[in-house]
Amino acid sequence: MSVLYPLIQALVLFAVAPLLSGITRVARARLHNRRGPGVLQEYRDIIKLLGRQSVGPDASGWVFRLTPYVMVGVMLTIATALPVVTV
Repeated sequence: MSVLYPLIQALVLFAVAPLLSGITRVARARLHNRRGPGVLQEYRDIIKLLGRQSVGPDASGWVFRLTPYVMVGVMLTIATALPVVTV
């Protein structure tokens, strides 16, 4: 069970972070008397970006293609290492 809690915490963190960003954008727009984007706009942007075709230079090597996966892995490792919720 001790391994399961950090993984659940990281997944919840990845799922909730765009929502909190969306709430912040809506609040900022309201403070400026503007309409602003919807709360779920961040999720729409993520889905749109994940659906795009990957574009890279012809001379790029395996490191160029591997870097996004390494960055997600690093962020996931950091999210599991930080104790946000302790049980």
